[in-house]
Amino acid sequence: VVLYCGGGYRSALAADVLQQMGYGNVFSMEGGIRAWREAGYPLEK
Repeated sequence: VVLYCGGGYRSALAADVLQQMGYGNVFSMEGGIRAWREAGYPLEK
């Protein structure tokens, strides 16, 4: 599971909570959607 938010902070917190609940393979996208946009990666609306 890959989580993301605007800047990456909230998704990191959520990933930690999910891991504490026993979920595996949980990741937070570093830098959030903002970093994704700045890197020029595609987005769908």
